[in-house]
This record gives sequence, structure tokens and C-alpha cells, in this order.
Amino acid sequence: MKTLDQKSKIAYLLTKKNAKIEVTDLYKIVRYEIEKNGNTYPALCCFAGESSKEYNRFYYHNTDEMEKVISNFKANCESNAKRKQERRKVRAEYIPTSKPGDIFVCSWGYEQTNIDFYLLLEIKNKTGLFVEIGSKRVEGSTYSHGMACNVVANPDVRVGEAFKKRIGEGEHISLESYKYCHKWDGKPEYCSWYN
Repeated sequence: MKTLDQKSKIAYLLTKKNAKIEVTDLYKIVRYEIEKNGNTYPALCCFAGESSKEYNRFYYHNTDEMEKVISNFKANCESNAKRKQERRKVRAEYIPTSKPGDIFVCSWGYEQTNIDFYLLLEIKNKTGLFVEIGSKRVEGSTYSHGMACNVVANPDVRVGEAFKKRIGEGEHISLESYKYCHKWDGKPEYCSWYN
């Protein structure tokens, strides 16, 4: 079954009895009326931004109750917009402290723990040029079951081509949806595998 987009849902709601819409950049609110057991009730459907997800699609016993819900919804939308604006400002003003030679580490995997290391070759503004480097086992760190050990970075081994990535707050880079790297503290990292 196809999910309706916001525009289609609003078009449908506007066909309801006494339907009115309130539109801002932050939200769209449709007020209308429904008939239930011979009585008329105020009803409401709210959308935040461009989301097709409906908030508060209910009918109410009185208008005052509905207006309280609308007031809270508007306040939440304004609060979220303010928070997002503040986050954007923080991200825009952030200046990485990383320098060439720093190593980033990424721990990832499902049912095993893979460890990847990346060497920062150069940095310009907030964008770093990275290359994946090898790892080596810490001597004597193999676990008794034989499928895990501790590893450290091996900058002498380069893997693949250099690539650019933006360095974010807290000295982090995102490589994939499942690979999020941070600056390595030099301590051995736990690694596991299955035979």
C-alpha cells in the first residue's frame, strides 16, 4: 500500500467539514469538524515541517482542549527549530584541532569487532585527507578462545587510495552509515573474528 505524502493528506483533510489550514515554515495545522453519534466535535491534524507523519490526528470534546494541544505542538516545533539552528551554528563555528599525523580509529561489525585505522595526511579548513593504514596485534593479547585480540595502528602499511572527509565536532569522521571514526588515543583496541 502506498503511503500518502503530506500534500495528499492535507488535500484530503481539507475536504472535511469546516476545514481550515494554518501554514508556517515550521508546521501545518488543519482544523476541521467530525460527526460522531449525532454530535459535532472539533478535530485536528498537525504536520511538522515537510514531514508526511501526522501528529495529533484526533477529535476533541471541546475547542479549548484542542487549542491546548495546538499550543503545545507549536511550542515544540519552535523549540526544535531553535535547537536545530543552534546546532547548525555550533557545527559551522567548529574548528578541528587535528593535525597531519593524527590517527583515527573505527570500531564496527556485526557479531565480530572490526578495527580500522586511518592516518590524517593533511587538513584544509575542516576537510582532512586520510588514508587507511594497517594494524598489528599486540603481543600476548590473544584471548583464550583464539578469536579475539588487541590491535594497534601500523602507519607503515597503507591500504588503498587517499580520500577526503570532513572532520566534525569532537574530532569525528563518518565513513559509512556503520563506520564512525574518532581520534585514536593510542591505546590497544579490541578486535574479534570468527573462524
